[in-house]
Amino acid sequence: MKLTYAILVGTLVLVFAGLSFTVTTVSNKQIAKQTEERASMDVLSKSIAALAPHKTFNETLRGKVVVINLWGGWCKPCLKEIPELNKLVKDFDSKGVRFIALSREDEESDLDALKKADLNFDYEKIPLAVKELKFFQQLKLEHEFGGYPLNLILDREGKLVFYKSGYDKENIKEMRNILKALTQNS
Repeated sequence: MKLTYAILVGTLVLVFAGLSFTVTTVSNKQIAKQTEERASMDVLSKSIAALAPHKTFNETLRGKVVVINLWGGWCKPCLKEIPELNKLVKDFDSKGVRFIALSREDEESDLDALKKADLNFDYEKIPLAVKELKFFQQLKLEHEFGGYPLNLILDREGKLVFYKSGYDKENIKEMRNILKALTQNS
């Protein structure tokens, strides 16, 4: 009886392990496919089309590395990362990298939050309608977390090479490494 029970339990473990492997494999394949599709997308062209009324998003961004930061004055992690983003601006602005901070249209409350925190952006701030901000959030893949702050880096061809939400010093380090690689010949 004990041997039969052990065989049954062992069989169930193998079945569940096999199912788990299958689900993981399918998920990894889906993630790889989505990542590849997003990497091949000309995000800059789509941004220019989606944000046509805003003068910043135009043809002058073509051929440049572009860093886009979605933030809000209500978002403590957003405010926390501003000094670190300003360091990136200091190090890469002279190499032709464009830095753009996007927030919802309630610019007055965002500016008040910056003033209270004694912070300034060393790069361009643009207030957008919520539906316009959602354009960038829709680039998120199924396995990625959403939220603020959201940082994106577009290479010189307008392709998305970095997409991370949430504040993490490792994200800033990764951004720095990507920017170094993208601007090493500048």
